Amino acid sequence: MLLFRYSALTFNGHRIHYDRRYVTEVEGYPGLIVHGPLIATLLMDLLRRNMPEADVASFRFKAVRPTFDIHPFRVCGRPGEEPGSVALWGRDHEGALTMKAIAVALVATAVAAAPGCRSRQADQAEVRQVDPMVEQLQSMTARFAPVE
Repeated sequence: MLLFRYSALTFNGHRIHYDRRYVTEVEGYPGLIVHGPLIATLLMDLLRRNMPEADVASFRFKAVRPTFDIHPFRVCGRPGEEPGSVALWGRDHEGALTMKAIAVALVATAVAAAPGCRSRQADQAEVRQVDPMVEQLQSMTARFAPVE
């Protein structure tokens, strides 16, 4: 239902996001394709939840692999290499990178480790599991804590 509503909200009429029969039988995908901008929105929400005082000056994202609604996926982040930056990414149920993003915040606070994401700096990673279908968006919870 969320994919259909997001399609309506963004005026995206492509059936790959809401018509299961079409996407599997005509397009040949295993399930509905989660909108790249929806994943980017979830990445920004992850940032907002962990850095509520941050004013985001810029945000760039790039989808690198499709995400399907039939499996859970994760949105993850860690402090970036540049001061005030935050590296964000999405991973599918197999752990494959599906989206990468960078945010630059004017006010930044660090975040601590959480299980589930593996990265070059796994000890500083944070993660949130996104259940298949993202309809349960309201019930998703992030597992992370501020670093002192």
